[in-house]
Amino acid sequence: PLAYLEVLTYGRSLAHSVFAFAICSLAVWWVARRVRGRWAAETLPERLRVVTPAAFAIGYVSHLLGDTYRFLLAGDLWAARFLLYPLFPVSESPADNVPPWIRLFRIYQEMGTHPQRHVIALAVVVFVGLWVRQYWTETHRSPA
Repeated sequence: PLAYLEVLTYGRSLAHSVFAFAICSLAVWWVARRVRGRWAAETLPERLRVVTPAAFAIGYVSHLLGDTYRFLLAGDLWAARFLLYPLFPVSESPADNVPPWIRLFRIYQEMGTHPQRHVIALAVVVFVGLWVRQYWTETHRSPA
């Protein structure tokens, strides 16, 4: 969205930079440290507070690697230069003029041709299965 408002030159520049990764990861770690002691040791919020910085960093890095692994494996480091934005300029692609919500609409309009339809179907099955499991355990608890 910042690229469409012309704040950024390219949509894949800021959030796909290792510098943004470092700043965001440090911010998540800092917040997790600041809220230490608010919850009892074995509560869910405290367990989430402990693992959130690492989970965030792993998720962020895996996203960056997912966007660049083909370039990196091929040795085409110049194509992955957006990782070092703003040190290196980022080239524009023809799809940059198409808003991301339009691209998503086009992709999901024809689910039969979606390249990851098996993954999407698996995610739906897992989500529904987890929901049914939670519902089942909540409604069939034995009274204490």
